[in-house]
This record gives sequence, structure tokens and C-alpha cells, in this order.
Amino acid sequence: MNRNVRAEMVRYGLTAEDLAAWLSISTVSVSNKLNNKRPWTLPEAKTIVDRLNKLGANLTIESLFFDAPVKAVL
Repeated sequence: MNRNVRAEMVRYGLTAEDLAAWLSISTVSVSNKLNNKRPWTLPEAKTIVDRLNKLGANLTIESLFFDAPVKAVL
């Protein structure tokens, strides 16, 4: 699940400290979330997506936090 988050962190030169500052949580908490020891909350996911999109990404919560692509229903 977190491989997409980690990839975007590398792409934009971000650290766990940067995400911690964005989310107003500790770096240890971010590390636990990145290592699948704790889940991301929906508000955290939205904040990360919003901040990355301001840096130039074009992401959704689904594309960042879920490995399998979300299929559109036509």
C-alpha cells in the first residue's frame, strides 16, 4: 500500500519529517504508517494528496493509497 506514497516522497524529495509536519504528527507516527504498523486516516490521506498535488502531482486518494487501480463503472 505504501509503495506509492514512498515513490511520491522520492519524486518530490520529501522525508518522513516533511509528512509529519504536514500532518502535525510525530515522525515516529509517520514511520509506523509507512511501515504498515498503523493505518493512515482519511484526513491524513487527503492532506497528503492535496499537498502533493500542490507540488505538481495529479493524484487521488485511490491512486496513492491503493495498489490496485480503481475501475470506473460505466
